[in-house]
Amino acid sequence: MNRKKRILAWAVSAAVAAALVIVLVPVGIRLWEVHLLTSDWTLTPKEVPSKVQYDDREFNCGPGAQPRPGRTLDGLTVRGKTAGGADIYAADPPPGNSVVTSISVRTEDGVFVCDLMGGP
Repeated sequence: MNRKKRILAWAVSAAVAAALVIVLVPVGIRLWEVHLLTSDWTLTPKEVPSKVQYDDREFNCGPGAQPRPGRTLDGLTVRGKTAGGADIYAADPPPGNSVVTSISVRTEDGVFVCDLMGGP
């Protein structure tokens, strides 16, 4: 292979590598950001992610969260939204206790219950 062909092959390889870096780095950063927020490895947060952050605490909904049949939102009020945009419902903490130990997340599929991670 002559010198011109080697230089051209190197330039094409460098351009392809640069294009891959330009595409893959932002995708990797986005995956990492969503993972830190939700514990899921996705580009966009699910409505009910594995982990929900609310009131400076983390709540575990689980990787395969399922709605709880018959679960109502009686006595609960909307307190925020998950990273994926679903409504977070919670009750006021019991007197003398400032920690909410579980939250409910409502979607079109039903009501999901997520428990406090790591204790109060």
